[in-house]
Amino acid sequence: INQSKNVVFDEVIKESQVKMARLLCGFCTLLNVPVWITGYSEMKKNGIFETYTESLKKILLNESLNKTQVFLFRHFSMNQFTIDLNKQKRENETTVKALERIGTGYRIKYLV
Repeated sequence: INQSKNVVFDEVIKESQVKMARLLCGFCTLLNVPVWITGYSEMKKNGIFETYTESLKKILLNESLNKTQVFLFRHFSMNQFTIDLNKQKRENETTVKALERIGTGYRIKYLV
């Protein structure tokens, strides 16, 4: 019985991730706002959010979403966001430009 509960639970989680990817893209398109996704480490293959990532990839490929408004960053925990920003920021580059470049780079790496 526990195994069948786990299968149902896994399916519910997967279904919710697909819906969340659709909602994210819907809001991004409707409101024409940038989206920051922080904490991309579990978006990899066999990660907790693999289904979300694959759904988001399909949407980004097939729909008229402005892909340039989706940015991925390291998570804020353990100051990883700031460490990454400081490490990657170029001399004389504004913080806004650095964030745009870094977030775009991770989007291309993980969602294209």
